[in-house]
Amino acid sequence: MKVQNKLKIIIAIILSLISICSIVFGRYSLETEKKEVTNINIKTCEFNIADFSKYGSADLYIDGKKEFSDISVLNKKYIIGTKYEIKNVKVKEGYTLKNNNSELSGTLNNNTNINLSFEQNNYTISYTLNGGNISNEKKNYTVETNSFTLPIPTKTGYNFVGWTGTGLSSATKNVNVPKGSIGNRNYTANWSATNYQISYTLNGGTMSGQKTNYTIENNNFILPTPSRTGYNFVGWTGTGLSSATKNVTIAKGSVGNKSYTANWSIINYSISYTLNGGTISNQKTSYNIETASFNLVTPIRNGYSFKGWTGTNLSSVTKNVTIAKGSVGNKSYTANWVDDIKPTISRAWVTSGPTYETRPSGYGYKVNIQVDCSDAGSGINRVLTYYEGDNGWTGETNITSTKTDSFWFKPGLRKIRIVVVDNANNSSETIISVQCG
Repeated sequence: MKVQNKLKIIIAIILSLISICSIVFGRYSLETEKKEVTNINIKTCEFNIADFSKYGSADLYIDGKKEFSDISVLNKKYIIGTKYEIKNVKVKEGYTLKNNNSELSGTLNNNTNINLSFEQNNYTISYTLNGGNISNEKKNYTVETNSFTLPIPTKTGYNFVGWTGTGLSSATKNVNVPKGSIGNRNYTANWSATNYQISYTLNGGTMSGQKTNYTIENNNFILPTPSRTGYNFVGWTGTGLSSATKNVTIAKGSVGNKSYTANWSIINYSISYTLNGGTISNQKTSYNIETASFNLVTPIRNGYSFKGWTGTNLSSVTKNVTIAKGSVGNKSYTANWVDDIKPTISRAWVTSGPTYETRPSGYGYKVNIQVDCSDAGSGINRVLTYYEGDNGWTGETNITSTKTDSFWFKPGLRKIRIVVVDNANNSSETIISVQCG
């Protein structure tokens, strides 16, 4: 039998009035008022025990006396005018009896129809999504609705953990409501924040303190700045960036895996020279970490020998300085020289004498000299004079200041030795011969 939301149980009670006479097909006696219902039959085939038991049960009372517990089994004669009553209607869960009490009792007549009407209860399903979204959700159902599964909701930045609610002891992703279920239902969506990954391509750089994952709930944070020896950090390129950007902020509420690439520009370092009077050509004044190894050019200076460089990373004077590939940093170097120029004695002569004079120690010939000298290098340090005595050269008189000196000689051919010394300890000398007496 087809049942759509309600079943009409039609108990057709056909009351046939039969003469109390023994003649079956005779004429009714007009004097006789006692008539009885020969049968109470089901009027149509739409009613049966199985269908009624689907919805519930009921008792039939005749003249106040319970006759049957199952009103679908009716096959008995009843007198017209008999009182009937359907009691104790017990409706199964999921259904509602639509009849009111007045429709469940009455008096039997020639054409008594008793209709029991049922309808399916409509139950609601409510959802608490906690910020999520859902589509094609069932919002109501009946006991006869085919089995269905709750849809899976979505929420940006979160994983669906499962439903909690009616009939569930823990969060469950796939919730099935089977056919035959009853009652209003409430379900709550449960979420966990999605853990997104952050990957970095450093291109030779290094970095510390970087986040490698985040969630939509994390507070704002800035990507750290990487470093690379010999290079300047230009900025990050990658997710959501249209150009290299130094300060990249991952804002609270962001979602999705992210990847970033460090971009670099090479640093050019300077090389400065203090030549101290020298000259140099074809020297490098800059370099970078990728420059091939090279040696500093040797400077030149007239009258001097190059002693070596002092400066960046040199612990002593070094002639051959190599800037190796991979070096970094600005560098400065100072040229150091050795003075090879000897002093020049332009003139050395006797300015007066020899003059014989009496001295406390005896008599002698006094000779005054003068020396003119110069030095193109480090400069004159001192002028020394020696005289040749009977036993060779003796004496040492520093006449740096005046370049003059006086001597007392015994008679004879005497010699004066003049030594000029510069600040580099280079020296020149000459000898003046003087005839005394």
